[in-house]
Amino acid sequence: MEENRPAKPAHEPDPSAPERAAETQPKPSEWEVAERKRRNATIARLIVGLVLLVLFVIFVSLNSDSVPVHFIFVETSTPLVWVFLICALIGALVAFLLGRSGRRSSRKYIKELERRLDGEKRD
Repeated sequence: MEENRPAKPAHEPDPSAPERAAETQPKPSEWEVAERKRRNATIARLIVGLVLLVLFVIFVSLNSDSVPVHFIFVETSTPLVWVFLICALIGALVAFLLGRSGRRSSRKYIKELERRLDGEKRD
């Protein structure tokens, strides 16, 4: 005996469609996965940096009193805002200079590994 079931409406999606679509899509390579992770990490660093910048600007704007500044042989009175900004610029410069040496040595290491891989492929 045939069962009387209502026919599926044409607009109703097939529940197995996402599974089939996932099977037909090629899996991303290791390089693509690593690139996506790097991109996500860069975005996260950018967001954290922007949040810290906003907090720094709020902090500086709330501390605008004039303060005495002693630097080696010079003594002057200047708004605290300028002291903070100069210290932030010096800190950014130090971070940039220290980070450059690490990047340079990493690049050398990567090039050395690439040379070794090329040598192994030829053998």
